[in-house]
Amino acid sequence: IDPERIDALSELARLELALGRSDRAYSALEALKARAEGEAKYAASLKLAALLVHPLGRPAEALEAVAPVLEANPSDLDAIRIVHQTLEAPECRARAAELLEKIAAASDNRVQGADVIEALLAVSAEAPQLAKARTRWLTQVLKTKTDKPADALRLALQGAESAPEEDELWDVAIAMARRLNEPGNVAVAFERAM
Repeated sequence: IDPERIDALSELARLELALGRSDRAYSALEALKARAEGEAKYAASLKLAALLVHPLGRPAEALEAVAPVLEANPSDLDAIRIVHQTLEAPECRARAAELLEKIAAASDNRVQGADVIEALLAVSAEAPQLAKARTRWLTQVLKTKTDKPADALRLALQGAESAPEEDELWDVAIAMARRLNEPGNVAVAFERAM
């Protein structure tokens, strides 16, 4: 194969994948990514990252392959999907969370950004290494929920119970409970947390 023919590398990768030869497809995609530019490079990076997640089972490398794509286009759905898949691997959660948080921050749509953060909260509940980040994420989401006091109360109480030392979460919970005239929820959560 002529190393300057990126179209040939692309076809080679496709054929190797079709034949189930993941390692050879990986090599072709690496070569393609190294030689391509712009959108072609991003497309190769996405294919490479998807291959690294499954079937190669190397999610940490997949995150590094997809990171430049997200820097260029934070709303790339294929890239976001790959990052979500890597959250299943405990060793990848911190890096995947970092990428998703950047996506949320770069989002022009505040509600969509909050949705990304809520997804992070859901998958990070059992990840102690993300405990400090969870409080930051909760605070970000709560800022988007002021018009939905019941949702804000639920999230603030969940966060306050898991991180009772975070006064800001208790303050939001108390404020939302007052708006809803439901102070009992805060009292019950406080009792469970202590």
